[in-house]
Amino acid sequence: MCRTCWGQEGSPMIQTDATIKAALLVDKVDDLSSGTGYLHCIIDDWNLEDKDIIGARAMISQNPHNIRPENLAVETEFLDAFELLTIPERASALAIFENFYSGQEAA
Repeated sequence: MCRTCWGQEGSPMIQTDATIKAALLVDKVDDLSSGTGYLHCIIDDWNLEDKDIIGARAMISQNPHNIRPENLAVETEFLDAFELLTIPERASALAIFENFYSGQEAA
């Protein structure tokens, strides 16, 4: 994933229950399949805007690649948590998942 993208977002280090939950859900999504499914543009490409979440939800709803329902449920769970975050919190959640910082730096 993209350390440069994190830097472009200002390298936020926001560690809250919500960002940690989102990071754990990224891990869960990643573990379920050989990739990040319909969340690729968010998780791998760091597209963090609301429109990206809307697009991912549309792909999940249409399911053109016939991803298993249990995987779609986890992807939806991630989107539900991620959508509640601000852009800096979203970047922080992905950075936590990627171990870009230890979390000890966060105030």
